[in-house]
Amino acid sequence: MVVSQTGEKDELVVHLGTQNPDIAQSNVAHVLGLPKSRVVVKMKRVGGAFGGKERMLHALIAAVAARKTNRQVRLVYTRYVVLT
Repeated sequence: MVVSQTGEKDELVVHLGTQNPDIAQSNVAHVLGLPKSRVVVKMKRVGGAFGGKERMLHALIAAVAARKTNRQVRLVYTRYVVLT
């Protein structure tokens, strides 16, 4: 699940299950043309690598949609999509 929303001071807040929050922050900032300081990545403990937690495409899709619509975006994938 990914939730992206516009935060205070024109920040983008991305809630993401990932092993690499710093890479997610860099990628989202690059795609949106923002400085890294304007992108906040929040995550819970994710454990091991099972489930493809290193992929960033879904975070980029949600971030672009949230930025374009200025609304919260939530993407939920089926277990099959997450594991393949």
